[in-house]
Amino acid sequence: MENPYEGRKWIREGLLFGVFIYVINFLFIPWAYKDEFSLKTLSIGAAVSLFGGLGFGITMKYFYNWLAKRKKKKEN
Repeated sequence: MENPYEGRKWIREGLLFGVFIYVINFLFIPWAYKDEFSLKTLSIGAAVSLFGGLGFGITMKYFYNWLAKRKKKKEN
C-alpha cells in the first residue's frame, strides 16, 4: 500500500481538512442557526481549525507509515 501522505502531501491534506472544518463549524453552522459572527470567534476558529487540520495530516502520515511497516513485516 502506497502512503498517500508521503513527503509533504500531509501538509496540503491537513490544511484542506482544516479549511473544511472551519467552513462547517464557524461559518455554516452559525449561519444555519442565525447566530452572530464576530471577528474574534472567526479568527480563533481559523487558528484552531488549521492547527487541528495539520494535526490530522501528520497523524495520518504516521498511521500510513505504520501500516506500511506492518504489511512489510507480514510479507517477510
